[in-house]
Amino acid sequence: MRNMVVVISDLHFEEEETDIVVATDTGESVELVRNIPGEAFESMVVDIVGMARANNAAKIVFILAGDIFDLHRTQLWLAGEERPFVDCSDVGDGSPLEAKLLSILDAIVREDNVTDSLDVFRRLQGGKYRAVPGEADSLADTGLACELRYMPGNHDRLANATAALRRRVREILGLPLSDDSFVHQFVFADPPLLIRHGHEYDKYNYARDLSRGPIAKDLPVEDYGRATFGDFMTVMIASRLPYCFREKYSEETIANDPVLSALYCRLLQFDDVRPQSSVVDFFLRTQVPTGLRGDYSTDAWQQKIWNLLEPIVKQLLDEARRDPFFRGQRWKLLPWYVNVLFALRPWRFGIPRFFLEVFAWVMKSGSGGDDGGPELSAVREAALQDGTVRFVAAGHTHQPQVAHLSTTQGVKTYFTDTGTWRNAVLAAADNGSYGRVNATTYVTFYGSDGGTPPAVARGFEFWSGFDQNWPLDKFDR
Repeated sequence: MRNMVVVISDLHFEEEETDIVVATDTGESVELVRNIPGEAFESMVVDIVGMARANNAAKIVFILAGDIFDLHRTQLWLAGEERPFVDCSDVGDGSPLEAKLLSILDAIVREDNVTDSLDVFRRLQGGKYRAVPGEADSLADTGLACELRYMPGNHDRLANATAALRRRVREILGLPLSDDSFVHQFVFADPPLLIRHGHEYDKYNYARDLSRGPIAKDLPVEDYGRATFGDFMTVMIASRLPYCFREKYSEETIANDPVLSALYCRLLQFDDVRPQSSVVDFFLRTQVPTGLRGDYSTDAWQQKIWNLLEPIVKQLLDEARRDPFFRGQRWKLLPWYVNVLFALRPWRFGIPRFFLEVFAWVMKSGSGGDDGGPELSAVREAALQDGTVRFVAAGHTHQPQVAHLSTTQGVKTYFTDTGTWRNAVLAAADNGSYGRVNATTYVTFYGSDGGTPPAVARGFEFWSGFDQNWPLDKFDR
């Protein structure tokens, strides 16, 4: 009988309540559901149990490989003085920052979809599952040994900061309670597999640039605890954009105004845009919503959007320029010409829409990056090079893929990107329209069979897909 290792990542369970705007006079509201319904995971577990039985697996090891809880992407950070772009070692036991993190974690867990999804994982940890997704009375035994494991990524990095946070995460997931630190990678001998979150390959979201040379299996623990440029961008740009929008235009006005409502929805969605090089076009080249086409031409609509956004963008640029953390990071990571712009502060004279369109073109032209894809980093893993493992699994990019890395004396090695389970906003070829879809990806790896042949002999299975709700909701129109 064989082991079966299942890897998923980037669930990005979020606190959604503070994103909602409501007009008290009319009851009109604007909200965006981002958390995955639990039934999606119930369906996945049914498939996994079936594959385990077909492949004569005795045990399922289920890995939650980072960015499970999105501790950064919430407007709750902006209501006080605490900020999460600090090192784990700077979060004191019993400190206000620890209390803030615990309160955000609890707010995430209170979301209905998150509650239902966590129930699925806790049931699996106990060897149970719903044989018919959505039907509570279909609870059954998997008939297999089941073990749930978790490691933090960059968005839940601070879950490792204190004993209280680690204990709370274990309690939420139904894991044995302990104050021990979470590990940052899992290595299996059978199957020969290395699992990371994947931010190690991204110099903007990991504290050390690993773009050159071999990558050691055991990286310094302190590097995982250090704050990164990506932490700042998530909190002070991705979360602060809608926050500042609400401050400037008021919740009452946003909820009652169709133009402001449409733009606010875009602000909640923009960090889901793929490819990310299309994010400027996501705002500048939006189509006129169906109900407003009699009032605006396409050009007038796009100018209207920029007129509403420009003062907020200028505010955020000035705030970032003054921030000591951002200033220190940008000199290390951003191109020289971007640092020159921050030094000169030309946006104080206004930001013409034409300049943004040129900037959008530059982003798309240089979207390949200078470090290549994650598979080009994974191939430098020392554990692959010395033969310790044959497979590397990592997420973080939200772009699922399978890559063949090498063949040496008949032995093949592979990299699998575990993608994401959060919404993806996909750009059309002309970047003039966008569609919102739900993504799912999981990978299963199989150990040796111990002499009992499985139904199909295989090393791994990679399952990835998208679904799009029909009819379209108001955010897709």
